[in-house]
Amino acid sequence: MTEGISILGERYAIDIILMVHDKPGVNKTEIIRSSPNGERTRAVRVDELVEAGILEIVEGEHWRGLYYRLTEKGERIASHLSEIRSIFEEDAEE
Repeated sequence: MTEGISILGERYAIDIILMVHDKPGVNKTEIIRSSPNGERTRAVRVDELVEAGILEIVEGEHWRGLYYRLTEKGERIASHLSEIRSIFEEDAEE
């Protein structure tokens, strides 16, 4: 049961989940290029998050191509991660 949680400990996994949460409809290229480092790792991580049922691939209309959005499970995870992020942001403001 807890095997799936290990994906969150993988490099860039949380960053990718929050990026898709904050910017729905992002494509893989945008995710991969969101940082100058770790492009190959980010590409692999996106695929792993799809396999884990956290992200899903959606076919866009016309020129849009493929993009990613969070699954229901991904939304629940992202909601908790967003809460945690806001706690750290509050601490930084103090």
